[in-house]
Amino acid sequence: MRKKIIALLTAALLFSAAIPTTVNAAGFVQDTAGVKYQNDDGTYTTDSWVQVGANIYHVDINGIVQTGWIQVGGLWYFLDDTGICTNPEGTVTPPSQQAAEAVPQANPFAAAGWSVYTPTDPASLQNGVAAGLIGFDGAQYWAAPGFVSAPAPAVNPQEKIVYVTNTGSKYHRDGCRYLRESKIPMNYSDAIKSYTPCSVCKP
Repeated sequence: MRKKIIALLTAALLFSAAIPTTVNAAGFVQDTAGVKYQNDDGTYTTDSWVQVGANIYHVDINGIVQTGWIQVGGLWYFLDDTGICTNPEGTVTPPSQQAAEAVPQANPFAAAGWSVYTPTDPASLQNGVAAGLIGFDGAQYWAAPGFVSAPAPAVNPQEKIVYVTNTGSKYHRDGCRYLRESKIPMNYSDAIKSYTPCSVCKP
């Protein structure tokens, strides 16, 4: 009896494996009429919104993914060339009454009357900005840049020189191991006003 049951189950298993089955997965498929959205059961969605991931699409009554402006329920929606809805909240204004997009200016500075000044003499630049009396387009202009880097502090050659770092609060002697990152020279008399001496190099 047991052998008959095993033989019957084996035959049923082999018979079911021999019958072809179709497995459908939801997704877009190319049809001769256009792109359609196929459901898990093999049917096609028609006249409805379809959300795939973060993107929203609309298919018409024939199941074809739509593009361009469409009207659904009194609102207008724009679907790009791939069918993705770019304004999911819709608009009541029809596309013919939409405000035209502004044409971008090729050069907004030229539109404002500005001209590009590129000097050939690097000496006429102060920290990369034109400064002083400059000639441009047959005229002369006085340029006073609003930003220049702070000059390095003046060092008195008769006075002892110590060094500070960009981020430190101590002054150091030349050769101190703490001067690896930065090394800014300073007069000793100025350093003792704002910094404390390094306990390693004892300047």
